[in-house]
Amino acid sequence: MKPDINEIIQKFRYNPSSVKKNYDGKTDIYLAKVSYRYEYFKRILSIALVIVTLALLFSGNLTYNKLYYLAKDVKLAGDYVNSVHDTITYNAGNSQSFATYREGLVVASREKMSIYSAGGRELFSSNHTYGNPKLVSSERYVLLYDVGGKQFSLYNSFSQVNGAVLDYSIYGASLANTGDFALITGSEKYSSVVRVYKQNGDKYDYNFRDGYVTSLSISEDGARLAVALSFAEGSNYRTEIRVYKVGSSDYQMATCTIWGIPYEIKIVEGGNIIAVGKNGINVFSSSMALIGEYLSENEIYLYHFGEDNIAIVSSLGARDKTTVLLLNKRGKVEKTHTIDQRALDIALDDGYIFVQHLGGFERISTALGTSEKHEIVANEFKMLVYDKNTLVVCGDSYAKFLNFGNK
Repeated sequence: MKPDINEIIQKFRYNPSSVKKNYDGKTDIYLAKVSYRYEYFKRILSIALVIVTLALLFSGNLTYNKLYYLAKDVKLAGDYVNSVHDTITYNAGNSQSFATYREGLVVASREKMSIYSAGGRELFSSNHTYGNPKLVSSERYVLLYDVGGKQFSLYNSFSQVNGAVLDYSIYGASLANTGDFALITGSEKYSSVVRVYKQNGDKYDYNFRDGYVTSLSISEDGARLAVALSFAEGSNYRTEIRVYKVGSSDYQMATCTIWGIPYEIKIVEGGNIIAVGKNGINVFSSSMALIGEYLSENEIYLYHFGEDNIAIVSSLGARDKTTVLLLNKRGKVEKTHTIDQRALDIALDDGYIFVQHLGGFERISTALGTSEKHEIVANEFKMLVYDKNTLVVCGDSYAKFLNFGNK
């Protein structure tokens, strides 16, 4: 016999007479009503939760892996909040690569990749044989590939979710927050091939017979792909930027006004594309119109993309000075900062410029121009920004947290 839906609803409906029957004479009638309503809404919310969970399960949007992934995130967040950041130790390795990931750290050597929480616990590890490992991380995934080799692997915080050995060498990669990613490789017929891997299992190849793909960027949502295609012209190179909707062979194109091969191209928030080269910066709109540029008289040798700005360091010939230029997303210089050291690396985060130099690590406020320093031997470390108040500096066998503002 089918249940009567009206009868079920009546059981969960607020009924003042039920309150009077169950509680009258025993306690305050107001408190009784509050208690009854609490039970009523608790049951309604429980039923709603069951309905939503069943709907997600049947739609395929909720899986065991996703629930497990959520549980892992809770553990990671606990480490971030509760731990006192000091050091993370790991085995020394050859040709190491480092990346921050989900409030923790990823370390890859030729033999092993490990994910550590902020408290130093090893959450996941995987053995491999890579000649020149390179890590790329997003909010949800870590991509490891062998530069000049043929292997790659994609991980989340508890397992490998993709991986393969290609027929030709890999020379570059870009990773989206969705887990979609693109690799630069080659083939017998083409000088360059860009292969895009989607989380749903789809793969798309973009083949280039003329020119060489020297950089690429996939948008954070995995929907757009930007490719830097460089052509030899005499003793120099001309570079085109082509932007595709992933899955389509149609593209929009523009030619860089900066000469030579770009160091990097990037699709930034808002959809603009920025190309950084040794003599300047080009900024293109999402429709590939040139909307900004900065041309440098000196060679740019360091740069970093922030959320709202770009920091660059150009060589001025002085061995004991570094001038950091802060540009907006249209290539206009907004601020200039000079430090009395030769810069080894540079980074941006939330209103601060971080500079690694021979004298240590320095944080500069872009608003005030003031700076703070950690004076340690810095050339043995790789600098990573953890947050606006913290650096992670990675050495051969340990990583150290450097705090600014509350040292």
